[in-house]
Amino acid sequence: MTKCSNPRCVDIRPTATGRCSNCRGLYANIVLRNRYEVERMIGKGGFGITYLVQDKDCFGEHRVLKELFPHITEAPDEAEEDPAITAERLFQREAKVLLNLQHPGIPKLYAYFAEGGYSYLVQDWIPGQTLYDELKTRRRTFSEQEACEVLLELSDILEYLHAQNPTIIHRDIKPQNLMRHENGKIQLIDFGAVYQAASAKSTFQTLIGSPGYAPPEQIIGSPVTQSDLYAVGASILYLLTGIHPSKMFNHTTKHMEWESQVQVSWGFAELLTQLLLVDLSRRLKSASELKRRVQKLTTQFPKKPNAFADEFISTKMLGETSSLLQQSRVQKPVDVSNANPSVFEQSKTGLSNKDIAPIENWTSPINTAVESSGNLSESKVYGAQEKPADEVGQFYDMPFPFLLRRINRERLSGKLSCLNITATKTLYFDQGAIVYAKSILEEDNFGEVMLKIGRINQQTFESVSKLMKEKGLRFGTALIKGGWISPDDLKILISEQFCEITYSLFSWENGRYEIHREPPRKSSVKLALSTADIIFEGLRRIKNIDLIKKWLGDFRWKLCVTKDPILLYQSINLNPKEAFIVSRIENARSIEEILSMGGLPEDETIRTLCGLLAVGLLEWVKEEKVDQDEEAISISQIIVNRKPQTPAFDMQSAAAFCYEVENTLTILETTNYYALLNLSRTSTDEEIKQAYAVQ
Repeated sequence: MTKCSNPRCVDIRPTATGRCSNCRGLYANIVLRNRYEVERMIGKGGFGITYLVQDKDCFGEHRVLKELFPHITEAPDEAEEDPAITAERLFQREAKVLLNLQHPGIPKLYAYFAEGGYSYLVQDWIPGQTLYDELKTRRRTFSEQEACEVLLELSDILEYLHAQNPTIIHRDIKPQNLMRHENGKIQLIDFGAVYQAASAKSTFQTLIGSPGYAPPEQIIGSPVTQSDLYAVGASILYLLTGIHPSKMFNHTTKHMEWESQVQVSWGFAELLTQLLLVDLSRRLKSASELKRRVQKLTTQFPKKPNAFADEFISTKMLGETSSLLQQSRVQKPVDVSNANPSVFEQSKTGLSNKDIAPIENWTSPINTAVESSGNLSESKVYGAQEKPADEVGQFYDMPFPFLLRRINRERLSGKLSCLNITATKTLYFDQGAIVYAKSILEEDNFGEVMLKIGRINQQTFESVSKLMKEKGLRFGTALIKGGWISPDDLKILISEQFCEITYSLFSWENGRYEIHREPPRKSSVKLALSTADIIFEGLRRIKNIDLIKKWLGDFRWKLCVTKDPILLYQSINLNPKEAFIVSRIENARSIEEILSMGGLPEDETIRTLCGLLAVGLLEWVKEEKVDQDEEAISISQIIVNRKPQTPAFDMQSAAAFCYEVENTLTILETTNYYALLNLSRTSTDEEIKQAYAVQ
C-alpha cells in the first residue's frame, strides 16, 4: 500500500504525482534518479524537505536527501527579492561548496540534481542527534570538559573551512546544526547559509544568521571568519547553561553576561569571554588560535576512553532553580607549584620570622601559613577549599582604575584576585586601602622588581642572589644580612613592590576579577601613596592611549565636578602639567571642549581627565542636570596638596605659575641673551644695561 514518507502524516490518499496531497512529501519507496529510494521524512521547512534514503548503487547505504521546492514568481524583474529565488541560490551554493570539501567533521556531498521541477542534494547520513536535541534528551547541561571536547572538534573544522580559497564562512553555527555521530564525533551540518569571501563582489547580499548566535557584523551583512567564532562561543554557552544566548546579552553594555550562570575554570572563562566580544578588534582572531587555546585547556582534564559515553558528575540538571544558578561562580585555579608563596620568598628553603628580628612583628595575609621551612600551603591560608567569590566580573566592563576607586570608596576589606591567560595577581585591602600584593609572575618577585625600578643594580642583584642560595635566605633578608639596606629600608622597598604589582594591572584590557570580602588582614608595611595617587601614577604608565580613550567613551559627553564632600576634599599629588589641566575646568565641559582649549598635549590631558574621573573628582552629567544658575565649582579650588597649606594658597594660581615657569625654562634653553633682552647683536653696552635693569 502506498504511504506517505512522513511518519506523522495521516493522509493516505494516493495521487498520480507520487506526492502526498496533505504534506507535499514524497511517498515511501519512491526511487529518484533510479538510485535513491525514499525511506522516511526526517525534517521539513518552509522551502523544502529532508529525507532518509537508501543508495541502491552502494549496497543500500543510508544517505540524506535534501529537497528544495520549486519557486514560482509572477514578477521576473523582482526575482532578486523573492525568498524562493534566494533559497534556490543558497541551495546551489551549498552544493558547490560541499563538493570540494573533504573533512571528517563535514558531511560529504554525493550528488546534486534536478527532477520534476525540484532540486535535490545528497549527503552523508549521520546516525545520531543534534547537540540541541541531546541537551533536551538527557536533561542536564554540558560539563566544562564536554564543552571543551566539542570546542576542540569545532575549532578543527573551522580551521579547515577558513583556510579554503576563497575563505568559507558557515554563518549559521548553533546547537541545532551540530550533530553528534553515534561514534561520539561532532559534525557541522547545514551549509545553506555558507558565505565565500569571493562573493563579496556581488551587489546582492543575503542577511543570514540565527538570533543570539549571529554577531553584529554578520547581522548588517559583513560576515568575517571571526563571526563563526562568535557563534561557536554562543553555542558553547548554550550547552553549558541551557539558556538561549539572547537572554544573557545585555544590550546596554553590549556584553554577554553569563558569568553567574555557570561554574567553569578561569582559563576557560577567559577564552569564552574573548569569543563573545562584540568588538571585532578584541575578539579571538582565528580558529587556529582557538584550537591551540583549547588544546592547552584540555590537558587539565582526565583522559577518558569515550568521553561521550561516560557520565560526568560535574554537570548540573536543567531543572535547577535560578537561585542555585546565581550561587555559581567562576573558579580560580589553585596552583602554587610555580607560584611565589610570598613576595619576599625566593627559594624553597626560607627563614622563620625570628630570623628577621628588626621586622619580626610584620604581618602579611599569608605569614601565618609560612612554617619554619619557608614552604607555604595554600590550603593553610584559605582552608581546604576557598569560598566562592562575592563578586566576579570582567575588566572589559570594569577597567581596573575604576574598580580600584570603587573598592576604596566602599572601604572594602578582603582581597581582589585579577586573572588573565598568563598571570594571577592578588591585592589585599583593609578598609579600602591596599596593604599587600602578590603575583605568580617571576618578574614581580621582590628582587626582579627592585632591579627593574633601579633600587639595586645588576651587580648587587647577582651578589644577593648568590647569598640567597648559599644561606637559604629570602631576597629581602639577604639584602639586610649583606649590609646593602637597613630593616627600615626594607619596609619602604616592600611598599614599592606592592605599588609596582598594582601599576601593572592598569594596562590589563582583558581578564577576570574576583572580590572576596573577608576580615581585614593587618600589615605593618604601609604604602606611601594614597589610592588616588596610585590611580594617577598607574594611568601615567599606560602606554596605550587608545585604551584610555575607550574608557572615556564619547568625547562629547560633559563632565562636572562632583558634589560629594568625601571625594571633593581627598588628597592628591599632581605634577605641574596635571595641575594646569585642573585649573582649566571651571564648570561643566565636554572632553572635546577641554581639548580644544589647548595648552598641553592631548595624551596628557586625556590621562588627567581619566584620573580625575577614576578618583571621583569628576563625574559624567546629563545636559538637563547642569544648573546654569548655580555657581560653578572649580576643581582647582578643591584639590589640596598632601602637605598642609596656608589658607592663602590658591591652587589655580600655583598651577598657572608652574606652567609659566616651565614655559620660561623651555625658552631659556632655546634662546640667546640678546633675544632674551629683546635686543639686537649691535646694541651698545648702555642699551644692554638699561634692558637688563628693566627685566
